[in-house]
Amino acid sequence: MIPHPDWIALDAGRLESLLQNNPALPPHFHVIFTAVRDYGLRLAFLQPGSEDSDLEALQQASPFIAMVLDDSGASLGPAAFDQQVLKNLTALAHCAAVLACAPITGVYESLCRTAGAMRQNLLIVETLPAHEMAWAAYLRREKPQLPLVVGSINPDRVRRAGL
Repeated sequence: MIPHPDWIALDAGRLESLLQNNPALPPHFHVIFTAVRDYGLRLAFLQPGSEDSDLEALQQASPFIAMVLDDSGASLGPAAFDQQVLKNLTALAHCAAVLACAPITGVYESLCRTAGAMRQNLLIVETLPAHEMAWAAYLRREKPQLPLVVGSINPDRVRRAGL
């Protein structure tokens, strides 16, 4: 397992290589890496079981995209992640998304381009439907005014929750 949050240092050459020479790169990751390249964003991936909270790295001047990966195999929800790491990421995020559906490239593109153009921190939680509401509730509880996008296969449940 990778220690997390794992800040990925991607120089222009490495980004170009990823974007140009990787036909298997999923379209939504292509969009994320393009935004990182075009806007000079930092990128972090967070997986369950993380214990490292590098607040100093989080607070650097350049904005970030943080990907919380709660969709590998089985979704575990917010409780499976280091609570201090999540608190730090949420506190520094300017906007967030809980995505519990197949990747919609246009949603990722809108989120990443907007965060890059506005020089803001973006927190994206990729999860499964079983935990989408738990993630949305967690983010609302930690930062009630945080702009939140929820991508769901069950939009009625999201609407009933007032999200």
